[in-house]
Amino acid sequence: MSRFAKQCLITCFTDKIKIASIKTRVPARTTVLKEWMTPNILASIRVRDKLHKKHIENPNNTYNKVKYIKYRNKVSALIKKAKENYTYNQLHLASGNIRQQYQ
Repeated sequence: MSRFAKQCLITCFTDKIKIASIKTRVPARTTVLKEWMTPNILASIRVRDKLHKKHIENPNNTYNKVKYIKYRNKVSALIKKAKENYTYNQLHLASGNIRQQYQ
């Protein structure tokens, strides 16, 4: 096969792939970073961070402090429960296979 024929074939394939595929952008604020994380947990983490920012900007406001601390504790409990559920489900799926349990 000549060099020109190879180049023509490659460009033909790349053109067809570009036509057939669609590029979609996934926003970073909705992208989950861990397997156990759900979009709701991610949203709760973002709200917690905003409350923390408000608390740091105005540390004398006790309402913001109490609101942040209560929300922080709820999010921490939610994350802990999600991790436990994820671990339990992974162990349950790998039951009977010792190698998969420890990966």
